[in-house]
Amino acid sequence: MTAMRLLLVGDLVLDEPNADFFFDKVRVLLRRADMAVGHLETPHTERGRESFGDVPAPASPPENVAAVGRAGFGMVSLAGNHMHDRGPEGIEDTIQLLDEAGVKSAGAGPNIAAARRAATAVAGGLRVGLVSYNCVGPRENWAGPNHAGCAYIKVISHYEVEGANPGGPAKAYTFCDPETVEAMQADVEALRGRVDVVIVAFHKGVVHTPAHIAMYEKPLARAAIEAGADVIVVDGMQGGTAATQEVFIEHAGIPTLPAIRLAVEALEEMDMLGKVQLVVSGGIRTGADVAKALALGADAVAIGQGVLMSLGCNTPHYIDADGRPVDVTEEYQALGTAPGYCHHCQTGLCPVGVTTQHPLLEQRMQPEWGARRLINYLTTLKMELTTIARACGKSNVHHLEREDLVALTVEAAAMAKRPLAGTNWIPGA
Repeated sequence: MTAMRLLLVGDLVLDEPNADFFFDKVRVLLRRADMAVGHLETPHTERGRESFGDVPAPASPPENVAAVGRAGFGMVSLAGNHMHDRGPEGIEDTIQLLDEAGVKSAGAGPNIAAARRAATAVAGGLRVGLVSYNCVGPRENWAGPNHAGCAYIKVISHYEVEGANPGGPAKAYTFCDPETVEAMQADVEALRGRVDVVIVAFHKGVVHTPAHIAMYEKPLARAAIEAGADVIVVDGMQGGTAATQEVFIEHAGIPTLPAIRLAVEALEEMDMLGKVQLVVSGGIRTGADVAKALALGADAVAIGQGVLMSLGCNTPHYIDADGRPVDVTEEYQALGTAPGYCHHCQTGLCPVGVTTQHPLLEQRMQPEWGARRLINYLTTLKMELTTIARACGKSNVHHLEREDLVALTVEAAAMAKRPLAGTNWIPGA
């Protein structure tokens, strides 16, 4: 099987002049991917009138689209709640500018047929296809037979007030309109026969509400998988949530390993295990974490916070150009924190230059020094992983399996559905 590096990112809002600076810190990473895919959130145009029906986003400068291509993106999805904010002119100009930048797009067009049309490209020796659908925002955004807009999934909301506390919130029930789901599945099935890798992009969720999955979202994702989507990404609650609220860190989501079990069970139920790639992130720090994830059924892992730490995140000093440590404890204190406890990435004032775009602070991150530490971290992680695999009698880390695992606590046994060590007992089984 041919392997490829696929990089998926979220909303691209390029609303400032000289948009290349948005990508300067990740340009090398983007270009290492065989295919980088993003979501262009706003229209890039100087034409059209502001649409009604939602809180419209200002149009972005047309010249900024070229920065998407220069950054290394090969594809973008367009189906979102703001792409129609400047009407058909905004959609037309945005698609034309993307074509000129050499970036394929899907999800919007002068009519529904064009909006549902897949974007295709060859990357890493494989044919890649992208389809894109919007699930949120005003209906004015929807494309029609003679109306410019986005491909869409119609979501029906019902608010049940019976039994609610007086003045309290109603329970929301959300369902996908079967006709639009079937249309999406038909698009995916048709694309499946033309390409090697199918990417289905949904612009969905409860707007501006973190850590809440609406009722319609899981069935919609499952419908895409059943139709032939190739990739699922599971992000557990133990990821480095940096600047978010403490209540979110402590109480939102579920631990990563039981999340893997739930995802694997869903794939097994659909007879798609091994056919759809399962990528896991969130709390993956050591080779042992990777081994457990692979044993539970993951195909690959993604690592975030561990990489940041290897680059010097949260250390009391940075290394200057002469290789000397420079103490920055006072700068941490000025942010209201201390080395080892900093979660202030959102300020852009990282004392050690890891998460910042400030020209002076950026210079504190010495690339060669950081690269050596990162190589050491990944090398050690790989050695730990292979050591555990050998200890389990495996010659390949992908041969690790659930039978290689036992739980050390009753809670872990119940969540991961593995027997408590020294017994055959799985709580709840």
